[in-house]
Amino acid sequence: MPKTGQGPKKTFMILLVLLCSPLLMGGIVEHNVTTGDDELILISTEKERKIGQSVSRQIAKKYKSVNDPLIQQRFEEIGKKIESVCDRTDFIYHFDVLEGDEYNAFSVPGGYIYIFKKLYDEFKSDDELAAVIAHEVGHVAARHSVKRLQSSMALSLLGIVGTIAAEDRRDVMYADFAFAHLMTSYARDDELLADKLSVKYVTAAGFDPKGVLLSLEKLQDINMNGPIRNFVYFKTHPYISIRISHVKQELSGKMDFKSYINQPSDSGRFVP
Repeated sequence: MPKTGQGPKKTFMILLVLLCSPLLMGGIVEHNVTTGDDELILISTEKERKIGQSVSRQIAKKYKSVNDPLIQQRFEEIGKKIESVCDRTDFIYHFDVLEGDEYNAFSVPGGYIYIFKKLYDEFKSDDELAAVIAHEVGHVAARHSVKRLQSSMALSLLGIVGTIAAEDRRDVMYADFAFAHLMTSYARDDELLADKLSVKYVTAAGFDPKGVLLSLEKLQDINMNGPIRNFVYFKTHPYISIRISHVKQELSGKMDFKSYINQPSDSGRFVP
């Protein structure tokens, strides 16, 4: 039978670890130039780079790169133009088209940007493809993947405590968490910011910003008319109608009626 006071003591120790773990893990507060916010950063740029390298190796084991130099060249050339104007240039970005029947594009911490050929084939214009690339670069620039990774690790308190003294093991666990969370959803606000950054980056890189809207409308059309089981993109990038509404407002400075009715109310329900 537990001694009196053991419960509160245990609770206090857990709270103490939660409060101190950022310091033990080397966390610092930095100004994020992309979001304009001061944020607690537990994963340094160098560590993020290492995590990205590790995750990219896991991806290479699971998926094959498209064996077509022209496809890879087009994707990389557009990607490099977006990279040159993005807000975060503290590492080299990597761009790769993967084999597979998934309608999906995703980014990995450290600047690794991927798209499956099934989705790549849908974008005939460079403006539309640039929009998708810029959206994923936006996630990296805003550190969305890293912050989501930090949140996941924070929830795994025992895992954090068990790896404070083992830096190499912690890097491996970070990479495992990152790989496991590639196919999960970003928060709606993160998606909307990535779209806003997409408009900013494609414009600065010399592409037509209307490509952002066209790419979203094409994705929405695919989702409505194609085989749902293949459209992984819509699992990882939800709220298409809401995103279209915000991009229209970003491009024109105003919202039309159709966009307005697609906005959620404060209760989370769509406005009738």
